[in-house]
Amino acid sequence: MKLKIKKLTSLLLILVLTFSFTSVFAEEEEVNRDILANKFLDVVIDNVAENYKFGVDEAELYRNALREIIAHNPEMGEYALQGIYGNLDQYSTYYTEEEFLWFLENISGEFCGIGVTIMEFHEGLMVTEVHKDSAAEKAGLRQGDIIISADGVDIRGMDVDEARNYIVGLEGTPVQVGISRDGEELYFDMVRGKVTTIPGFYQMLEGNIGYIQLSSFDDQAPQFMAEAIMALNDAENIIIDLRYNPGGSLESLEKIAAMTLPKGPVMHLEYKNPINNTTITNNYNGFNHKLVVLVNNYTASAAEAFSAAVQDHGVGVVVGEQTTGKGTMQVVNPLFMGGGYKLTVAEYLSPNKRTINNIGVEPDYKVVPQEVKYSDVYFTPVTYERVLRVGDTGDDVLALEQRLDVLGYGVGVPDKVYDEETYYAVKKYQDNSGLYPYGVLDFTTQTSIVNALQNQDVVLDKPFDKAVELASGDMDAIIKEVKAERK
Repeated sequence: MKLKIKKLTSLLLILVLTFSFTSVFAEEEEVNRDILANKFLDVVIDNVAENYKFGVDEAELYRNALREIIAHNPEMGEYALQGIYGNLDQYSTYYTEEEFLWFLENISGEFCGIGVTIMEFHEGLMVTEVHKDSAAEKAGLRQGDIIISADGVDIRGMDVDEARNYIVGLEGTPVQVGISRDGEELYFDMVRGKVTTIPGFYQMLEGNIGYIQLSSFDDQAPQFMAEAIMALNDAENIIIDLRYNPGGSLESLEKIAAMTLPKGPVMHLEYKNPINNTTITNNYNGFNHKLVVLVNNYTASAAEAFSAAVQDHGVGVVVGEQTTGKGTMQVVNPLFMGGGYKLTVAEYLSPNKRTINNIGVEPDYKVVPQEVKYSDVYFTPVTYERVLRVGDTGDDVLALEQRLDVLGYGVGVPDKVYDEETYYAVKKYQDNSGLYPYGVLDFTTQTSIVNALQNQDVVLDKPFDKAVELASGDMDAIIKEVKAERK
């Protein structure tokens, strides 16, 4: 009798499940197999929840199913984590072990390599700087060397990012680097070590205006900013360029605020539980310079918070385009099984409690880059009166720097000075153009640069020009006017 009841129960269960799945298949018969597979678990759990006599917690059913799957298929844990963190907001995410290490390198401003700054060259990668106390310096690499191989892998013809993967690696691991120097191939055995990147550059512009380009708020940014501020201490006003700055750590933002902002709130943090809400406060008075902050659509996170704080504290103005609108804070933690995650835990407001998330920071002066057809009228005239070399200064240097800049060859800010950056920009242009790459602006190179721009669309940096115009003026009066308009 018990056996018959058991068989009958099984039959009823089969009939219920069959009926349920038949309905689903009928409704979605034209949907592909992948979508049906994705709905399988939902259908089963819905059926149990609707028909199980004693009631169940659907969330617990899903958890039990997930635990069982991962217990028997540990490799599926990574997919589960991707499913959890990948379906929150766009800034929360799961990282595999390799991705997590790469992410930590980026926010720390440190990676493990041999300690050189490089640029693409048709024969390999040219060393433009050998960092102090690095493996490269100890091995004897020199500025101007061409890296052609790493551990026997020929890297000639690779772009910088691809070739970099063969040079960087785990701290303490060996690597053999092959270089070309004066037509001779040499090989150096090195041990990779920590290398610290520099998050930007600074220089004094004409008119005694300081310029700081800050590419991120990583762990190295405060030290860089301290050096920049000290070097530009005699500047009248300072431009801080945060265009394309994706942000960084809260700690770095606090330290930089202490150098540049007056005492008071830097930002307000609002968490899910209001009891955790807090205000990040600067307890120091920053330097006495007035600021012009350059931003664009790619200025995000801590860079937006800094821009808003400059406005709210009345120590400067913001120029450029509306910022990204990433007004949230994430925590970053490792996972015991490897990898890690980034999770949005708070939203931040400006010192005056302005919302930034999904809105961005509105510039005080909205200025966008202007794309035009190349014409000499937009630039200082090229005179072709002399061959230009490192150490030369003048408008003729400025004219060629401006044109190299719009062609994408980094010269810093064009400033009439033929310095090391200009030298390497010229050298790279010559290399890419089939000219003898020796970093001297001879007449052939000057003519080639001008000819390369003919009939080309070029982008004029109008936001930068506006920033210079403002920084050259009466900043106190400008800030006062802007504050009145903002009210």
